[in-house]
Amino acid sequence: MSEKISIICTYRGNRFHNTDTGFIIGNFTGPDGEKVAGLGVMSNPNQGCDYELTGTWHDDPQWGKQFKFSRFMTIQPIDEVGIFKYIVRTCKFVGVAAGNAILAKHGTDTLEIMKRDPETLALIPGITLDRANEISRTLLQNEAVERVTVELESLLDVKGMHKNTPQKLIQIYKHNAAEKIRENPYVLTEISGLGFHIADRVALKNKYPIGHINRKTAAAVHVLKEKTKDGDIWIVRAELIDGMQSLIQVKGLLDGIDALIDEGVFVEHLCDLTGLTYVAIRSHHENETYIAEKIIKLMRA
Repeated sequence: MSEKISIICTYRGNRFHNTDTGFIIGNFTGPDGEKVAGLGVMSNPNQGCDYELTGTWHDDPQWGKQFKFSRFMTIQPIDEVGIFKYIVRTCKFVGVAAGNAILAKHGTDTLEIMKRDPETLALIPGITLDRANEISRTLLQNEAVERVTVELESLLDVKGMHKNTPQKLIQIYKHNAAEKIRENPYVLTEISGLGFHIADRVALKNKYPIGHINRKTAAAVHVLKEKTKDGDIWIVRAELIDGMQSLIQVKGLLDGIDALIDEGVFVEHLCDLTGLTYVAIRSHHENETYIAEKIIKLMRA
C-alpha cells in the first residue's frame, strides 16, 4: 500500500460529481501547473481555490495517474490577491467591486472580519447587515465542515469503513457529526451498509466504555435483526441475552433489552403455553400483525 502524502493544488472543476455521496473526480493543477486528477469526497469545492489533499497516487490502466484523497483542507489565502480571489469566488453578494472595497478597508484582516464581525462588514456599500450575516455563516460553515471532516477521518479510521461515511454523517448531523460519534458511535448502524461490527470497532478504537448502555442496546438490535433473517421476528429473551453475550461479553445485558422496551423499540410477550418471554422489534411485530389481519379478512371474504 502506498504511503499517504499531502499535496497542494488548485481546484479547476469536475469531471464527475455524485451529489448524493459528495464523491468527485476533480480537475486540479499543481504548483507548477501540472494537471492532477483528484478522486475523493469533497464538500462544495470552489473553483480557483487552493486545497491541501491527503491521499495516495495510483496508476489507472485506462485513465492514467490519479491522486485518491481521503482528506482535504482549504488553504486560506494570506495575501490580498489571494484573499480577493477567495471571497469573490466563495461568498454570495461579493463581486469585484465589493471585494475591492472590502480589501481596501480591511486588508489582510478581511477574512476574520467577514467571518466574525458582520456589523463591520455591513459598513461596505452594497453589503447590508443581512447579507453580511449570511456571508459570515457561509465562511464559518465551510470552516466547521473542514474541521469536522478531519475529526471524522480520525474517529472512523477502522477496517471496513466506507470512504463516503464522513460525508454522509455531515449531511445528517452537520458540524456536530464528530461530537455525535463520540457521544454514541452506534449511530453508525443507522447508515446503510454499516452494521454493528464496524460501529463497535469505532467505539473500541476510541475507548468508548465497553459496558455503556448504547453498546448493549446496539448489540440487542443486531442480534434480533440477525434472527429475522431466518424469517422469525420473535426470539426467546434468554436466547437474545446469550446472543448478546457472545457478541460483547459484558455484564448487565438485560439493561439494554429493558431500555429498548421502555423506548418502544422492542416489545415482549409472555407465552402462556411455554412460560417463556419472547422479544421482537416493535415495527416488525406491527407489520406482521397488519399482514396477518389482512390475510384473515381475505380468507373470510
